Order: sequence, then structure tokens, then C-alpha cells
Amino acid sequence: MKDYENAVQLNGVCKERFGVLKNVSFCVPKGTIAALIGANGAGKTTILRVLTGIAAWNEGEISLFGDKCSGEDAEAKARMGVMLDDIPYGDVFTAGEIGEIFRGIFPNWSDEKYADCLADFDIAKCKKIKEMSKGAKQKLQLACAMSHEAELLVLDEPTANLDPAARERVMRRLMEYMQDGERSILLTTNSPSEIAQYIDHVTLLREGSILFSAEKNSVLDAYGILMCGTDETDRIDAADYVGRRLSRFGAEMLVTDRALAKKRYPGMQIEPATLDDIMIFYTDYAKKGERENYV
Repeated sequence: MKDYENAVQLNGVCKERFGVLKNVSFCVPKGTIAALIGANGAGKTTILRVLTGIAAWNEGEISLFGDKCSGEDAEAKARMGVMLDDIPYGDVFTAGEIGEIFRGIFPNWSDEKYADCLADFDIAKCKKIKEMSKGAKQKLQLACAMSHEAELLVLDEPTANLDPAARERVMRRLMEYMQDGERSILLTTNSPSEIAQYIDHVTLLREGSILFSAEKNSVLDAYGILMCGTDETDRIDAADYVGRRLSRFGAEMLVTDRALAKKRYPGMQIEPATLDDIMIFYTDYAKKGERENYV
């Protein structure tokens, strides 16, 4: 494999139609799992479609495996394994027939790995795609993506529609894929806390813009949920929190520096925030137009 620092690098990428991106910049360091998080319509899938050449962008630069990408780079695409929301294979084929097709497309295709993935994911080779559940179709795409020695997996909601046991098997497979330290994963998720233990880097999007992009541990070390009475919210400096959620029981406020907040507001309860908490507050409770790029 070629030596490079980032498997993916976006610099100032903009897209104006059919999914909007506004000056998007982030990277996926080689050997890491990076997650794009945000509400539906935030721009996560649009980024994946741009990276895989399905959609074009208007401005900015994209690099894959250390080389600038035009969107039509066949060599770069061959080094990627892709799982999108809609399965791109004809639904009349069986899982076994899909393997035969891919064997003719990818020179590094492994029948053994494919068969092993299908068995682990409980997918029968003789079953037609149109007879599969949505979760099974996702796992079939993932089996294909992981069976041709791809250096980068680009996965749209890989754990959606899966029960906890199936999600565990999928994530175990992905961790096995990452073992040599030479491969990378870029995935999207609407439920980041479900897979937070596996993520190295997190990028939060809202309405096509990046709010922050940082190492997951630094995000979780920084943010917190401050709880107080509704009559106490005015005591909290506006620069210290993202937004507040009020109820008849009191107020919850997402603070950007948990350690600092504990010093400034002694006596108030402050707990660590989860990635789900952070995404929800930025999406539903953040003061619009204020304080982006906190991390």
C-alpha cells in the first residue's frame, strides 16, 4: 500500500444542488475510523456520494490516499469498499451471483472472505436480493465491500436496521478489517453513542456545514451536561454553553468545557455528555448562527 497521511482529505468542498455542502473541510487519518454524525439531511450521505463519484461538487479539493481526486478516478474507486443506503445491485441476483460478478471486477477479490462474511451475517448464497430484509441487504453490501482488499471503507449507516447481535457482528468484522493499521473507515451514523467505542474521529454536520471535526476522546473529555433549576439558567455565561433544554423539572445545558464549568458554577451538577447528547443539542437546542467550531 502507498504511504500517505490521510485516506480522505476534504478542503473547502461546496455543493449547491441535490444535497448542499458548505465549505466542508475534514480528514480521515490513515488507520482510523471516522464518523460523520448529524440529523437526517445534515449532509452526511451527500459527502459519501461526492467521495464515491456518484455526485459532483462545485468548489474545493478532495484527496484520496494522498492524491487529488477529480471524481472520475477509477484507480481510487477500486481501492474503496462502499456501502450506501440503497443497494446498487439488481434485485434478481442471488448473493452467490453477486460474488461471481464482483470476482470479475476486482482483481483482489477473495471468494473465501466473501463466503466467510456471508456465513457470519447469516446470508444464504442462494437467496435473491429482492427476498432479503433491509438489514440483510446492508450486510450483503458490507460483505462485498470487505472482500476485495479495499484500503478504505465508505459506509452509510452500517448499523442501521440491525438488531444488537447483528450490530455486534458487523462491528467485530470492521475491527478485524482494521487490525493491520493500514486501512481506514469513513461511516455515517444517526446514533453515534451506539458505536462510540469504535470511533477514533468524529465530525458533526448541520445543514451542510461542519460544526466541529475532532478526535472523539477530546470531544467526550470536553463536553458536559449541566443541570440546574430553570431560574438559574441566567447565571450561566452564554459563552460556556451550546444550548439549553427546559422542562418542568429544570434545565439541562450542554457546556463546551466541563472542567471549566465545574470551577465556574460550583454546586451545580455536571455530567459527561454522550455523542448523542452533543448531536441533539446542536441540532435542536443550539442558538442559531452562534458559536460554531467549538472544539
